[in-house]
This record gives sequence, C-alpha cells and structure tokens, in this order.
Amino acid sequence: MTKKNIIIIFSVAVILVVLAVAAVTMLGNDSEVVTYNGNGGITEDGETVFTCSNTTAIENVFMNNGCAFVGWNTESDGSGTAYSVGEDVSYGTTLYAQWSYVVNDYNITRYNCEYFSFHIDGETLGIDSLVSSGSIITVSGGSGWTLGDNNAFTCTIGGLDYSAVVVISGTSDPVYSINDDVPTITLGVVSQNISVNITCSRVL
Repeated sequence: MTKKNIIIIFSVAVILVVLAVAAVTMLGNDSEVVTYNGNGGITEDGETVFTCSNTTAIENVFMNNGCAFVGWNTESDGSGTAYSVGEDVSYGTTLYAQWSYVVNDYNITRYNCEYFSFHIDGETLGIDSLVSSGSIITVSGGSGWTLGDNNAFTCTIGGLDYSAVVVISGTSDPVYSINDDVPTITLGVVSQNISVNITCSRVL
C-alpha cells in the first residue's frame, strides 16, 4: 500500500468519525428538551407545540379560549402522569396542557327534596363551575345510598326514599359509584360544552 493510499484511507476515517460525532451530538441535543403540547391551546405565535430545556415543568405558555389551565400530563386525555408547574421532569418527555371548562348549562329539578347539595372537586356545583377531565361530582345529604338503573342514586331521609339523577353531557364515559355512602360521579375526558341536569324526586 502506497503512502498516498494510506493518507486517503486515514482522511476518510477521520471524516467518518467527525460525521458520527456530529450525528450523536445532534441526537443528544434533540433529546435534551421537554416538549409541551397545547392540547387545544396555542402560543402567542400560534404554535401548538413548545420545547424547553428546563428540567422542571414550566408555566403555561398556551392560550385556550374559555378554558383555564390546570397543569400538565403525559397523556392528552389526562390519564397519564400529572405534573404541576415547577415539578421535576425528565428530558425527552412530552407534556400535554390540561384544561378545565366552564359549565355552561346547569339545571336542577327538585320535587319535595331540599335535602341534597352537589359539589364538584369540593366546590359547589353550578353555572360557571370549572370542570376538567377526571373531575369528581358528589352528592351530599341522606344516607343508605344505593345505585340503581339509569344511574339513579337513591337514599333514605326521615324514613322516606328519595332519588337523585345526574345527567352530564360534554364528557366521555362518566363513572357512577358510591364511596363511603357518598354518591360519586367521576368524569372522563371533557369538552367545552358541559351541561349538567339534575332531577331529585321522592320515590313512591
């Protein structure tokens, strides 16, 4: 092998090494960020995705008309790991903005039944209540609650039976249950068109 051939081979090897290092460096830089998805929201520049090299969850940078930001999650529907602002987060993670929506239609019909009260996430339920995926609606009042057909909750008050039926639209697959004698409705993924219709009645 001539000296010229050796020089050519060495030069090619050097070039390949440089390219490999550059590729690794580029991949490393790409992974050393956290990706934030607006999940229906946009930045002031109209972007739906934002990347940042911070290792703590950042303040919200997205706007979503008629909604309030409530945190980050590794899944768009809120079923993953939740992150609060300032919480440690690993590079390579994608976080989706989580939003609460306003109840825009609320109706309650009572029949001789002033004993019940309704709450969502610990706050009184009503028009303009904030609702987000996974929010919990509870019914207080009465005892010996049971869950019957058509998701009707029934209890006893003063020796008489009453029922409370809570119908919610604008959420997927709400789960009706009774926990520690408290009627509970856990919402699925919510949209911007939340309505709650409650009917309380005496069971004859």
